[in-house]
Amino acid sequence: MKPVPEDIRKGLAAKFGYDAGALAMLGGGNESSDGIVYRTDRNGTAYVFKIIHLEAEKPGLGITTRQRAAFFAYLGRNGVDVIAPEPNADGNLVEVEVSGKDAFLAYQYPFADGVNPPPEMWTEELIQAWGRTIGKAHRLTKSYDIWQGIPSPVAGGANLLSWQAEVESFTCWCPDEDVKAYWRRMGNRLAAMPQNREYQGFVQNGPHMQYILVKEGKVRLIDFDVASCHFYACDLAIAIQSVMLTGASGMEQPV
Repeated sequence: MKPVPEDIRKGLAAKFGYDAGALAMLGGGNESSDGIVYRTDRNGTAYVFKIIHLEAEKPGLGITTRQRAAFFAYLGRNGVDVIAPEPNADGNLVEVEVSGKDAFLAYQYPFADGVNPPPEMWTEELIQAWGRTIGKAHRLTKSYDIWQGIPSPVAGGANLLSWQAEVESFTCWCPDEDVKAYWRRMGNRLAAMPQNREYQGFVQNGPHMQYILVKEGKVRLIDFDVASCHFYACDLAIAIQSVMLTGASGMEQPV
């Protein structure tokens, strides 16, 4: 991640009522990170404060992050066990500061105790609780207004937050032409599937082991940064894949 200028960090912290000097780093901030995460306290309550970086000239700046935050807040209000973002005093879930060609977005949510479950915690009860939490979110999303993404500000572009935009993004990002061909093939197969609310909606799009928090058998979904409108089966596949890859020593090892 691109370093956050100190004046930007102070400005974003102030918008959420924090003293930038009291922000204690929790993680992130390196080249492979999507953001930098801090812990802080306000009125006796611990919060997580996250800053992410985007290109300031990117079409629809901040729209996707705001929609993702609003979706997770909706899940939290309706009884799903998620770590939901909370608005600041102005009622905003997300705030933005721009510095030249760089934009930095920030949001907050309550700090929660728990662990990303290691294999020794994988009991049948835990797996069932994990599945119930994902299933409850899927039931609720069928009543959510957004389920096919939102219109792109670029003429002819795929809807933002759609599975089509995700496939397009990964295809463009990948430098290997053979791998690109597989992405295109997968996109064609997804396009041939039924496109209705019975099979797809706004989902977390990443309920793997690192995106759930467990305490005393309770499973909570965390991190909405990649939430998108996708097939419900995608969430299930990601959860299963995380178990399989962890059992095979992780993504960096041959399976």
